[in-house]
Amino acid sequence: MRRVGGSGRACPIARCGARWGRHWLPWLALPLAGACGLLHPDDRGGCSAARRAERPALPLLEAPFAGGFPVMNYFDHAYPGAAEEGNGYQLAFCGEHVAGFVDGHTGYDWAMPTGTPLVAALAGNVVWAGLEQPFFCAALGGEVAALVVQIRAAAPSGQVFVVGYAHLDRIDVRVGDSVQAGAALGTAGSTGCSTEPHLHFDVWRRVDDGGGGRFALVDPYGWQASAADPWEAHPQGTTSEWLWADGAAPGLR
Repeated sequence: MRRVGGSGRACPIARCGARWGRHWLPWLALPLAGACGLLHPDDRGGCSAARRAERPALPLLEAPFAGGFPVMNYFDHAYPGAAEEGNGYQLAFCGEHVAGFVDGHTGYDWAMPTGTPLVAALAGNVVWAGLEQPFFCAALGGEVAALVVQIRAAAPSGQVFVVGYAHLDRIDVRVGDSVQAGAALGTAGSTGCSTEPHLHFDVWRRVDDGGGGRFALVDPYGWQASAADPWEAHPQGTTSEWLWADGAAPGLR
């Protein structure tokens, strides 16, 4: 069954045109120019503990929730947010084709009951806390807007990240708040373009590409396949690193 989930936002201004208009970073002001079962970082296809050890890693993120919940959608490495480049499946971090989920998905979705507590995955500043800009959701046949929280933080390496939480039922922080990892942000829900309660979680990194810098989506589980990552080669893409602290990565089953 095709599941609708994942934020309807991620472009750095509310709606940046057809290509990136489903996704946005609300707080920024300038625009960006074969099926398998569920995956696990250590046991599917090109994924293994040894291969992950070979890839770039930055242990930055703690789990955004406690406990285990089933995954609904993966980060699509071909390509997140690029609707016109859709291919009918998600290309997951192991190099596996995952059919039946949202093509072009920009992060990870975990199904969880409405009211499940959500916490900050890293220390930083809240740069968005409220409704996203309304947009048309084909699955629901009308204009919708999800409750969204976004946190901006600088890693010890100096890299700047933004982590986003979407479809919340309640928000417990305000723009400008400083939060520590593990601080309460709100609760999961099904607001916006969503057909069942879940958390949509996405990560952006600021990229200095010689053009004044931009924010690009990254997969916090990295890229673990032996083939090259298509998103890294994409004009709007970048390298995805393993970003989870030891033992903090939520399961993907």
